[in-house]
Amino acid sequence: ACYSLYLYWDFAGYSHIAIGTAIFWGVRLPENFNHPFMARNLAEFWNRWHITFSQLLRDYLFYPLSLHIRRQSWSKNFPSLALCIPPVVTFLLAGIWHGAAIGFAIYGLIHGVGLAVVSLLKRKKPSTRFGKWWVGSRAGHAGGAVITFVYVSFSFIFFCLPSQSLAVLARRLLQL
Repeated sequence: ACYSLYLYWDFAGYSHIAIGTAIFWGVRLPENFNHPFMARNLAEFWNRWHITFSQLLRDYLFYPLSLHIRRQSWSKNFPSLALCIPPVVTFLLAGIWHGAAIGFAIYGLIHGVGLAVVSLLKRKKPSTRFGKWWVGSRAGHAGGAVITFVYVSFSFIFFCLPSQSLAVLARRLLQL
């Protein structure tokens, strides 16, 4: 959790320095962070975290891949699979973009799978009383934000650890 906050403050700070420097030179740069840890789900998180990179991923990877898959004949028979492939592939590539190491690939897969689950859940409207309450209440929003923060913080374990440490972690977990 502390690493998540450190990474956010560090990266947002650098972004604000760049924005301020650009303003000094008369150039307008877009805001790059919009309270990402207040997001109630992973899709909302990525619309708030490193916004320029997220837009690049969305416009040049996710949308073209989604369109290509929707045009395939098999996608009508397997709509859930067609819905899950674009976020998984997009974020696997985004993870590898950060570095060609297994930790970055796992980080990307964690986010891709999480986004696939979010998109599957969004297809279903909440039908239970609890589901409707969760979607519409402040407590549900706060609960979603906590769950999203924990999920993102978990993924940062794979983002920050070097491959040797990940191998040690995997060996220890498999010994249990």
